[in-house]
Amino acid sequence: MRRALAILSFATTPACSSGDDFVDCSTNDDCLQAGIDGVCLDSPASDRQWCAFPDVQCAGSEMRWGLLSGDGLADACVDPIAVVDAGSAQHDANPDGATTATPDASGLDADVTCTPTAGWILDVIDNTGNVGRYNSLAIDGAGTAHATYYDVDNGDLRYATKPRDGAWLTEPLDSATDAGLYSSIALDAMGGLHVTYHAQIDSSTGHELRYAYRPDGEGWQLSDADTTAFTGRYTSVTTGGGSVFVSYVIASGTNGDLWRGEKEIAPTTTWVKAPVVTTDDVRENAIAAESTGAVHIVFDQTSGLRHNFAGGTIPIETAGFPGNPDLALDPAGGAHVSYRNTDLKYAHRPKDGAWTNEVIDSAHGSPNTTAIAIDGDGGIHISYETGIGLYYAHKPPAAAWMVESIDSVGASGESSIGPDPFGGIHVVYRDATGTAFAYAYKCP
Repeated sequence: MRRALAILSFATTPACSSGDDFVDCSTNDDCLQAGIDGVCLDSPASDRQWCAFPDVQCAGSEMRWGLLSGDGLADACVDPIAVVDAGSAQHDANPDGATTATPDASGLDADVTCTPTAGWILDVIDNTGNVGRYNSLAIDGAGTAHATYYDVDNGDLRYATKPRDGAWLTEPLDSATDAGLYSSIALDAMGGLHVTYHAQIDSSTGHELRYAYRPDGEGWQLSDADTTAFTGRYTSVTTGGGSVFVSYVIASGTNGDLWRGEKEIAPTTTWVKAPVVTTDDVRENAIAAESTGAVHIVFDQTSGLRHNFAGGTIPIETAGFPGNPDLALDPAGGAHVSYRNTDLKYAHRPKDGAWTNEVIDSAHGSPNTTAIAIDGDGGIHISYETGIGLYYAHKPPAAAWMVESIDSVGASGESSIGPDPFGGIHVVYRDATGTAFAYAYKCP
């Protein structure tokens, strides 16, 4: 049964490295370096700037600054109306732990003012048990968010959706035995939703590749995409040219062979499947399709990070140990890849051009996972989790890369990112507790 989920909010009492003193700052990064999950605010009374902290004792979106007093924070609650720098996360306080206020027109809670300086606003989508692994996100043309994720406790695939002007709703999508690992979601040009994932329908043959399809305005239709034994790991799905495409790995162990499947979007059509690489050393992969239906796949194997397109495979990077790739195509047909090779790295190939790569972030540790998306103007957006936090890298058209913190408390595993048509940025991720499915939103 579909149900409305109460959106709970993070509220933390930070540890301050400066003892009982106020923490002086000029930017949000100063607060992060001091070990504080807060923002840098102007103090009209002192004509200086101090770090302000999320605190459950403050009403609405107010924060508390001042000195630490035992386990709590002293001094008054303040309205964060004068943010000096928006590079750090703000937490929407929810003192009574109940459902948040009615959302306003921005799609956020009514006590949050959505402005370009509001920073990242963090909420929880689902914290009923051990949830949030293997998440995937898609944003449609109306700004509605669609996400899939795995419920570890129940072995279910779950679906969450949030209209632009509404709250998150969640429901089970497939409750078959251990369904929902490696989920991936994509939208087609008609508003239909496509999900591929790993499921154990027949325990005698191991897991298989499953497919869920929901035409716009209709219900979910579940089916098998490939029942070959030990198939369906590391799935990635995309649409283009009136068809749906999936890449996945067939493996009885960690690594295996890379396969590709495709079918027309019409539900009565069947999957056509073929191997891409049969060297038994492929793991993570990502797929994207041009509007014509031309398909790109990037994947990592023991010999490096590679790109398959138009029937051929070429290297992207072979030095080191590149992995955890994600792929997005820009409106001109150029390919963009985020990945880990000690640092956060990025590779770009213009349509019909050659691959180039660069380091984006070497200051915050090696990413465990990466996710990439391209907005309608060609801006590049990457979310990635390291051992010290969840981060966001952004490159506007014809501008330099910018890196900022989304959640300094961190994440545990995968994140997924999607820009909406109105300039907002959405990220879903498994939070630092390792049990909750969390959400971050950056105002336009």
